[in-house]
Amino acid sequence: MITGFEEYTADLDQYEKGKLLPAIMAGMKSKVGSENAISSREAIQKMKAAGFKIDGPRFRKIMHVIRVSGMMKGVVGTSKGYYIANTPLEWGSYIKSITERCKHMISLRDAISKQYEEFKMMNK
Repeated sequence: MITGFEEYTADLDQYEKGKLLPAIMAGMKSKVGSENAISSREAIQKMKAAGFKIDGPRFRKIMHVIRVSGMMKGVVGTSKGYYIANTPLEWGSYIKSITERCKHMISLRDAISKQYEEFKMMNK
């Protein structure tokens, strides 16, 4: 879990593991290539219309589990939506995007850590 985001990042419960995860994986099978991407909003709407109970944060958590576990290879998430990468360009672009986002988060962490050290010095 991530501190401050416990509700969103909690482990999957039995309903999510047994019902939502298989349904999402089944739906993703047809989303090969960026031209077939589906937004989380659209996926959630379709799932709700089919009678599933799901919201955005839990959908993203399930997608994270699918991707990190390798249950489904090549699932990427971009501004176009989620899809299965099927070309070297799609795979490479996504890896580059993740790397850039990691660097962004590290620079933010470093800046906030420095500011915190300054804060502590000013409040001695």
